[in-house]
Amino acid sequence: MAPIGLTDVAITDFVVNQRHGVIGLVDVISPKTLPSCYIQLPEKRVTTERLIMEAPTTGKGALSAPGPENLGLNLCCGGDLRGRCDCATLGFIQIVNHGVSVDEQNELRAAGRGFFDLPTEEKKRYWEGSSVSETAWYMTSFNPYKEAKLEWRDSQV
Repeated sequence: MAPIGLTDVAITDFVVNQRHGVIGLVDVISPKTLPSCYIQLPEKRVTTERLIMEAPTTGKGALSAPGPENLGLNLCCGGDLRGRCDCATLGFIQIVNHGVSVDEQNELRAAGRGFFDLPTEEKKRYWEGSSVSETAWYMTSFNPYKEAKLEWRDSQV
């Protein structure tokens, strides 16, 4: 149950319409409880154990399979277009043997953390659909219009 004054409509307005994102909700409102529609069933939750056991990996060779129309399938299925597409289950894959150094990976992580540490008004400038950049935008996976169980995740793409 939501605290007094924190309705589903108010949350949606604040997070999506006012472009604060989920991190803004946590930083500004700091809800102590969430409505049940935002809580995943235990069997659907991503846990550390599940990630370690189930996270699919693929090499960069999957990028070179024939036909650009197959790129998503190539990445998800490790190049085996008839195979089971694990990324459809977890929503991501890990690409290995990509040649990006550990230092570069750490710099990318630091840049991502730096973005989310920006003030809300600065992050709003990059909101999906009206970003000041053609190559980067800010978005939330919080979509009450499409999801039965809502996710609490913001992304910088």
